[in-house]
Amino acid sequence: MKALGVSRLAAWRKRKAEKEGNGFLKSVARRFSTPSQFAPWRSRKPNSGSHHLLPAHRLPPAHHLPAELLIAIFELCVWLNDSNKFIFKYPYCHIESPVLTLSQVCSHWRSLTYSASILWGHISIEKCCHNPLITPNAQATLRILKMHFDRSGDAPLELSLNATRSTIPGLSHSHAIMETLLMRTCNFNYCDRLRRLETTIYITSIPGLDRTKKTVFAELETLSFTGEESLDQFSFPKLRHVSISVNGPRGALNLPWRQLTSLSFRCPHTTDFGSILNECPGLISLSLCLFQDPHYWYNVATRTPMPFPPQGHSTLKRLKNLSLKAHNYNDDSAMPVLKSLICPCLASLSLIQADTHSEYIRGFHAEGVIEFILRSQCQRTLDHLEIIGVLIHESSLLDLLRLTPCLTFFAFKECVYGYGMGTGSALFSGLTSRIYEPKERELVPSLRDIRVTLVEPFPEAFDDSLDAFEAMVRSRVQILHSASISVPDGTMTSQSARYQGLLSSLQEMQKRKDVEIALKVVVGDIVLVGYGDC
Repeated sequence: MKALGVSRLAAWRKRKAEKEGNGFLKSVARRFSTPSQFAPWRSRKPNSGSHHLLPAHRLPPAHHLPAELLIAIFELCVWLNDSNKFIFKYPYCHIESPVLTLSQVCSHWRSLTYSASILWGHISIEKCCHNPLITPNAQATLRILKMHFDRSGDAPLELSLNATRSTIPGLSHSHAIMETLLMRTCNFNYCDRLRRLETTIYITSIPGLDRTKKTVFAELETLSFTGEESLDQFSFPKLRHVSISVNGPRGALNLPWRQLTSLSFRCPHTTDFGSILNECPGLISLSLCLFQDPHYWYNVATRTPMPFPPQGHSTLKRLKNLSLKAHNYNDDSAMPVLKSLICPCLASLSLIQADTHSEYIRGFHAEGVIEFILRSQCQRTLDHLEIIGVLIHESSLLDLLRLTPCLTFFAFKECVYGYGMGTGSALFSGLTSRIYEPKERELVPSLRDIRVTLVEPFPEAFDDSLDAFEAMVRSRVQILHSASISVPDGTMTSQSARYQGLLSSLQEMQKRKDVEIALKVVVGDIVLVGYGDC
């Protein structure tokens, strides 16, 4: 009787895996029904040497695709799910392994997944509790985790280690559990295969390292870690992408700064970035997330902070992407960093203020941003501008757009207009193309994508901004690829002629066959027009 129950459970799991796997691949196969580089792999006409494209409903089953393409799709499936996850959480451990699911669909897929060792090397281990790994469920999860390490063979390994951390470095019980996990599930040569490592535990506490000599991570390209430890005993010859989170004083990080192309830094706003960035001449992407230094005196009542430490000037000649995010109650906290940078080849700029609930919070001001663009001389190279949560005047926003005529993407989200600073109507009116206006005087004539989310305590005036948005979209309908706007509830009701006329006009543009534009309009919680609404 027990054997019958086990067989039924196994059959149910197989049907479930087959349904999940086939559902994913069928959706991919439908995309191949249009002419593309995959056309030679479709069915042919009888007695004909030419390739014939079948409609989607007549495509052959997904598992008939070539093995190389199937493996590429499997890898995409693992990537879309971040990795093969193993979560050790009381009372039950949990497994989310896309490659394990795909291997259970059929014998053909099983042989493909077993032959592609790279699929098994994307592993995420999360330890959420302090219980020992002695339960039957934990033991079974450990065996499956070991199977993933074994099947990864000699392929590059992408590993994520997350554990509850102790206030005393190296003494957290979860660190010991993590060490037990790795010691019981993998061979110690995994360090030589690491291509990407994300860890919330100290790198020096990762098992398998010989702490008596210098360790070389020969294949490591991406590293994400807490920067509160020295790395003098490590070498990273291929390291290119680094993400560092520092909550306290930064130690002397022995990293190959000059070979980095991407750097992400989360740290106190008083950190001196000049000394760091001057060592990174090859940076292409830079992301800085600033939070308030707990040791930094700040008078909330008068909003008068102590002077910032001086920032050295840094010229990043290769930088293409810059993201700057300010946290907490720091007046102009991001501006000293922005004033210290010169980026002549900048293509993408994102300015984000995390705290949008008070109009007194200002991590940025428009004048400083304009000075940065002029100092960098990147007016003609900047094509992507994103402003989120920033207190800004509507006229200052228009000045920024006039300064950057080559923009193709513009996002303005959750920004707070102060009293008398505007409602959005002037912004859309400025972006509206006019037939009689010379092309060289038009505001951002190459704009292809626009995203706007407006926030205001008194949203009645936003009804005018919706009308201005509709006029702007209509004037640019031939060149826009996408446009979206979200505003609070206003005075417009669904029965009003103004509301019905606006809705009809937007839907008419969405249905036009001579243009390709994706529209989305949200008022409050109601979606008036959505992508693909036709």
